[in-house]
Amino acid sequence: MSWLLLLGCRAVPFSLPGSKSTRSLTLSREGVAAYERRNYEAAQEKLQAAIELNGKDTESRRYYAESLWMQGERDESITSLEQALEHADTLDSQILIYQSLGEKNLALGRTHEALVAANRLIALAPEKYEGWAIRGNAKWQLGQQSAAMADLHKALYYSPDNRDILWLLANLQTEMGKTDSALATWQHLGRLYSKATEPAEVLYGKAVALAQLGRVQESAESLELAVARSPNRGDYYRMLAELRLKCGDARAALLAAGKAVELNPNDAATQQIFRQVREFRLAEQPKNRFF
Repeated sequence: MSWLLLLGCRAVPFSLPGSKSTRSLTLSREGVAAYERRNYEAAQEKLQAAIELNGKDTESRRYYAESLWMQGERDESITSLEQALEHADTLDSQILIYQSLGEKNLALGRTHEALVAANRLIALAPEKYEGWAIRGNAKWQLGQQSAAMADLHKALYYSPDNRDILWLLANLQTEMGKTDSALATWQHLGRLYSKATEPAEVLYGKAVALAQLGRVQESAESLELAVARSPNRGDYYRMLAELRLKCGDARAALLAAGKAVELNPNDAATQQIFRQVREFRLAEQPKNRFF
């Protein structure tokens, strides 16, 4: 039997069972399956063997890099992704690799490298929100706030209700002092959850924006929900104590301040608000009268 399947004038190679390419493909599939089962050590072993048989297998190299990352081998993962890029001969592969490089470099604080990857990703696939989100985040870390905001808005154009991007945008708006916009973004983000599942971080973000706008009672109410969701955050309790004190509720302020001290006993700001609340509470007590 011929080893070539003839289609007109073209000859398509056919891999015999047990051939090098067949073994590589089998190992690659087994490695990807192990990765999807979160058995990263087995995935690494299978994929490394597949690469040794076929060094040009981009997908094996990409999944191998992801397996390394999941096992904490950060630098090795980045190197493997860069090697995979050298063999990436399809647009889809290049897009996936640049996205992964951007995200991983960002996670490692390698902002300039993340920016390079994001620019390449945007050039290849401008309709993908990931490139704009990565670049926006990188520019923010580089102090380019206005450019970062423009990129995050672009990312939201392609993925309007993306919770991660909305979270980034709300925090950036807060940092830039765009409080009204920040509150609107936090509120939009909050509506994407049910009341029972709205994260503490979102409730806290809304509380900060409301407090900055002078809406102290509403801010305290949002923060009460935040501490109920995340009861081990001393900084939340400290802010709640400050808000309750502004509302004139010394008892609630003292309870919140006490909890803040319990969670962060060595924090100077927490100690200070506790003293302020206690002094206010004592001043409220009726003075003894002697007749």
